[in-house]
Amino acid sequence: NFTQDKAEYDEEIEAVDEEGNKMFHENTRTNPRFHSDWLSMMYERLTIARDLLKDDGVIFISIDDNEIHNLRKICDEIFGESNFIANFLWKKKGTSTNVQGAQVSPQTEYVLCFS
Repeated sequence: NFTQDKAEYDEEIEAVDEEGNKMFHENTRTNPRFHSDWLSMMYERLTIARDLLKDDGVIFISIDDNEIHNLRKICDEIFGESNFIANFLWKKKGTSTNVQGAQVSPQTEYVLCFS
């Protein structure tokens, strides 16, 4: 419902209680089930997105290199490998930063496209 603000929406889906306390844990990288939880969350949402697409519709999904390989696998399952159109690669704008002391910064992101 786009007429609700975030606080009302969070309360409606029971993400927070009446006092505003979170009713769930965040999916951080320290969680041993990080990838599994992320994939489950994405799978549900992409299945809904597929059901909302018209027969001639397309979906574009922007993602970085952390989960691109996992996302492609679940998209192949949900939308069908034969409906894969392209994996667009784009260069990010802005300055580089030192990512977790690695002395390198990812400069690209990806956009998966399925019909």
